[in-house]
Amino acid sequence: MCMRALLALDWRHFTDAQLQEILRLEQEYDELIFVISRPEGLLEGHSPMLCSQLMPALQATLGQHLQKPFCLLPIPGKGLPDHYHWLRWRILCPAFVHAFTSNAAEREAMELTLRVPVTVIPSGGAPVIMPALAPVKRGIFITRAQPFHNGHAAYLEQMKAEVDEAIVIVGVANQSHTAKDFATAGERLEMIKPYLDQCWPGRHYLAALPYSGFSLENFYELEYVLPAFHIVYTINTSTITYAHTAGYPVKNLNTSMEVSGTRVRACMVQDQPYDHLVPESVHRYLTYTNLATRLKQLLEKENR
Repeated sequence: MCMRALLALDWRHFTDAQLQEILRLEQEYDELIFVISRPEGLLEGHSPMLCSQLMPALQATLGQHLQKPFCLLPIPGKGLPDHYHWLRWRILCPAFVHAFTSNAAEREAMELTLRVPVTVIPSGGAPVIMPALAPVKRGIFITRAQPFHNGHAAYLEQMKAEVDEAIVIVGVANQSHTAKDFATAGERLEMIKPYLDQCWPGRHYLAALPYSGFSLENFYELEYVLPAFHIVYTINTSTITYAHTAGYPVKNLNTSMEVSGTRVRACMVQDQPYDHLVPESVHRYLTYTNLATRLKQLLEKENR
């Protein structure tokens, strides 16, 4: 089992003392999850900024210091009360066993909601100086990933020749435990992350955003929640029209792939081989989790 800790600090006031504590925590856990909580709130106060500005600089800073894999996840609040917002972390993040916050006033309520120990990391000390980054060309790929398969991997391979960095968004993130959407958003991140670490090391962003349905408003929201992107990769008709309305070019897969999530799910249910349909790291993840069993149970329930 991968032991993860989640850290939701005030990243606008990230300090050297907090960075040193993160380096210590890296020795205790297999993986760290860094949450940018309520990124829309970055626009408030005396020093407004966009998450699209903070996220690349923070990822570069963490990448310079950390040796183990980590996730950097923006999770919008969209007006939700704190406890509902924290509940989203349990759905939209990979599984974690400990959480850390810089807000001592939230600790007790957060612990009751998350059902894991919560520890406060004080915000004292000198500010971390984040690097100034050169502009890069990014492509965004939005997928349900139920599960992630070789067709999705082909998109990301094509993107290597066309953009400098990839943003992968797990869509329909609030949906799970149905025959079509059997895995949670956090499980899908766990499924995809090893593949991205191998194929796009240090050049990718991965997030699950809480949209049960996807609208033009949600598409525009991506512009302040994520690093700036320049090309949209999709075959989804609605997403194509949203991208065109917002002024983004859209690219499709250059080659035809005889694979789909429906086909992979059918193989999982029928206990047929599907290792030729998904990347090796995804097959390994699906093999060592109970997701195939869950999918069979969900189909049995729907077929009654």
